[in-house]
Amino acid sequence: MVPTPRRMESSSDEGTILMWQGVLCGIALGLVNGAAAWFTIRLTWGQSPAFFVKAFLGGMIVRLIAVAGVAILLFQFTEISKLAFTIALAITFLVVQVLEIAAIVRRRTREVADGGTGVVEQSGESG
Repeated sequence: MVPTPRRMESSSDEGTILMWQGVLCGIALGLVNGAAAWFTIRLTWGQSPAFFVKAFLGGMIVRLIAVAGVAILLFQFTEISKLAFTIALAITFLVVQVLEIAAIVRRRTREVADGGTGVVEQSGESG
């Protein structure tokens, strides 16, 4: 039996829907990851540089494992387009990274201009 044009249209529509679902899931996961990173930065800003680096890198490892876990679950239990999801996630990740770096540089520049160091003095240190 030869498929009717309507059936082929339906299959094409389903593929388009799965592609857009993949794009939206990739963007959403990238934004959630970015929000978690920004929360970590906000939480540790002004602490000692050693604490900031430990907290940020530790958080990054946790976030990357979580993103990988969510991606694996999505691929296992949904039929979203893996390619569309991966491309959307990668682009969103890169855009969020650029925005985070720009915001950090802007904030740091503003603090230095205001005469601050951005680091909370720790007790026991002589200055």
